[in-house]
Amino acid sequence: MSPIEKIIRENQEEFMDLVIKFVNEKTSTKKRKAQKILCHFQALGKKYDSNIFARNYEDFLLDASKLVPLSKFKEVLKGYVKEDENQFTTSHKEKTSIVRLNNGGVVSCYSGTSKKLEHIKGLCEVMGVNFKTV
Repeated sequence: MSPIEKIIRENQEEFMDLVIKFVNEKTSTKKRKAQKILCHFQALGKKYDSNIFARNYEDFLLDASKLVPLSKFKEVLKGYVKEDENQFTTSHKEKTSIVRLNNGGVVSCYSGTSKKLEHIKGLCEVMGVNFKTV
């Protein structure tokens, strides 16, 4: 009998408690699919009502970039907007979609819903338009 087998046999109850605790920790902390946050909104006289929030965000960015210069995008979106896609790190580009704006910039969509909403609200503020969830 190996030393490990001997320890397990002599401490079987304690060992089983450890196994159960280990299994519970691994299954309860296992990454669960994040609950999707649906956010439909209205801005620029248009409803953004896709059930895929990232699509609403991208569509809004494209529409806003027809009206807002790249310099203002940089102020609002900070590190999420660049002049060239190659300015993003390789790992960053692999994790997300990149949107090519109408004002010459590119935006990395690698951010959470709250950050995307912050960007949308900030751009609406710059344009002086109302942002309204629907």
